[in-house]
Amino acid sequence: SPDRAEQEVDNAIRAGFATAMKQYSVTQLFSPQGAGFDQSVRNEIAKRLGDQTLIRNVFVTDLVPPPEISEQRVKAAQQELALKQ
Repeated sequence: SPDRAEQEVDNAIRAGFATAMKQYSVTQLFSPQGAGFDQSVRNEIAKRLGDQTLIRNVFVTDLVPPPEISEQRVKAAQQELALKQ
């Protein structure tokens, strides 16, 4: 049924995203290496759906690191700046 198909796609998206997230550290995700994250998500979703569906694009938006990590990154940048001065 259409409802069941939609549920299968939704489940594949959730599981695919979660699996792709496990492949990246926060540092990797917010570095140039993170540019391939959307491709990883797409591949993981496609694995779950098999040949039932063709995933053309995945858009990942609004990824925000946890506040503790953001604070540590700011502190590290400030320390690096202080060392350069």
